[in-house]
Amino acid sequence: MRIEKEQLEKTVNALIDKAQDCFEIAQTQHKAADLQHTLADKQHENANKLETSADKLDTIGDALTTDATELKGSLKMGARQTSPRLRKLIEETLHEPAPIAIPK
Repeated sequence: MRIEKEQLEKTVNALIDKAQDCFEIAQTQHKAADLQHTLADKQHENANKLETSADKLDTIGDALTTDATELKGSLKMGARQTSPRLRKLIEETLHEPAPIAIPK
């Protein structure tokens, strides 16, 4: 009977040790999860800023396209009223796409 009791105590102690290990691992995982949540929140915030910036660039691009179209029309109308040499220079300029500066 005494041997059985000692064996049972060893088993109980082993289970308690394993439970403690589980609690320690769980605590570590909770800390890691909290850190992941913090990082995800920051990434979400940065994504929102990036999206806002992209929307502004779309608006600027639309405005520049509109301005370029209007200028092109004005230049074509003005070219009809100028000398052939100047008209050729304007037409060559209109066919070359303007360089696009990409913000960093």
